[in-house]
Amino acid sequence: MGKGKALNRMKLTGDIEIMEDKNSVFLRDIGAIVCSDLHIGYEQALHEMGVTLPASQYPLIKKEIEETIEIYDPDTIIINGDLKHEFGEATRQEWREVLDLLSLFSSRKIGVKVVRGNHDNYLIPILKKTGVEFHDPSLSIGKYLFFHGHRKVKVENVEGRTEIMIIGHEHPAIAIRDELGITNKYKCLLEANYKQLRLIVLPAMSPIMPGSEVNFLEKNQLLSPILREDELELSRATIVEGGLYSFPFEELRTTSRPNNMDSFSPL
Repeated sequence: MGKGKALNRMKLTGDIEIMEDKNSVFLRDIGAIVCSDLHIGYEQALHEMGVTLPASQYPLIKKEIEETIEIYDPDTIIINGDLKHEFGEATRQEWREVLDLLSLFSSRKIGVKVVRGNHDNYLIPILKKTGVEFHDPSLSIGKYLFFHGHRKVKVENVEGRTEIMIIGHEHPAIAIRDELGITNKYKCLLEANYKQLRLIVLPAMSPIMPGSEVNFLEKNQLLSPILREDELELSRATIVEGGLYSFPFEELRTTSRPNNMDSFSPL
């Protein structure tokens, strides 16, 4: 890979690392990159609703994934739900772009595991063409449990060896007001405690999915059922765009707009 900007990195634990401008995590102990909510084919879905948008997001997604692969050299890619967007049968755009992405992984000899998301109806025929594993409703590897987050999780399914749960679905973002009073939205990764377990909520990989301003939403307004559970406590938010900015989640739970990010130190 050619020389470029050195990207900031941050360890969430000894085994879990995130990087600025990358909407994924790297699990060093199992050699896996985990991402979620690519929503490939979103532009065609918008077109059918009368919204014209160039098919521009997949090249950006592919570029980000390629750069992350170059940095971490993973053994496995785990796509934690919503690889495609259309709820119905896969569109031509989805067939073309999903197969191209899977071909990229195959060419690098990287294993692929796909966890079912709520948008992944009719994904199986595409995956069968390349022999990619499809896990419904969840995937367990070592101390990790991966599930998309659109369904409730039974407690008995996460007890035992599981220590860390990783979900997507929420498309979390943080709203920050700048010095001009303009509110900007930034993708973020969320951390939470749930019973005796740790929960990580991934930012959406799709560059045209703006996300939910989780610091302005009440608990009962969050998308994922597990985030609405009484026993779950959001503990930390880390902005991943333009740097890594991490702060306790409760500091953002104010009735007024938070101060601009200049008051926080990049990691």
